[in-house]
Amino acid sequence: MISHIHTDDALLSLFVSGDQEAFTVLYERYYRQVLYFTRRYTNETDAQDITADSFMQLWHKRAQFVHIKAIPTFLFITARNRCYDLIRHNKVKSKHENELTEMMDDHEHNDFFFTEVRLELLKLLRNEIDKLPEKMREIVLLSFSEGLKPAQIAARLNISVKTVSNQKLSALKILKLAVNKNPLELMLLVLIQSLF
Repeated sequence: MISHIHTDDALLSLFVSGDQEAFTVLYERYYRQVLYFTRRYTNETDAQDITADSFMQLWHKRAQFVHIKAIPTFLFITARNRCYDLIRHNKVKSKHENELTEMMDDHEHNDFFFTEVRLELLKLLRNEIDKLPEKMREIVLLSFSEGLKPAQIAARLNISVKTVSNQKLSALKILKLAVNKNPLELMLLVLIQSLF
C-alpha cells in the first residue's frame, strides 16, 4: 500500500513498475504546480488540458525514469513545450510568448534550472501564505492562484475594493517579515513583489 511507502525511491520503483496508486501520489504532489505554470501562458481550459496531457505522457514514459527528481523536470518541460506549441499555433503575441521563447532558447544551457528554483520558492511562499489569517489568506490566494484583480476579488467576497487592497498590503508586509531569515530572502522578496 502507498501509505506504507516512506521513501521517494520506493515510490519511484512502484511508479516505474506501473503502480497506479504511486502515479496518483505523484499526480497529487505535482498537479497544482504544473497547472500554475501553464496558467501563465494559456487560458484556464488549455492549462488544464496541457497539465492533464503532461501527466499522461509521464505515465506512458514511466519506464524511463531512474530518479524521482527527473519527474517534475519532465512534467514542466512537457508542459512548457505544449504551451509553446499552442502559442505558436494560435499566433498569440504577448510578453508571455517572448518569455517562453527565451526559455526554449536557453534550455540547453540552464536545464530548466530557473523553473525548478521558482517552484521551490513558490512552495516556500505558499507555506507562509497558509499561515496568514483566514480572510487575508483567501484574498491572497484569489490574487496569487487565480490572478484576480482587486475589484474582482471584492465582488466575489462581497467586500470593498479598499478592504482587498488593505488586506493585500498587510499580507505583503507579513510575508516579507516571514522570509526575512530565509537564505533565499532576496529571491523570495522578488517573487512576492511579482505576485502582488
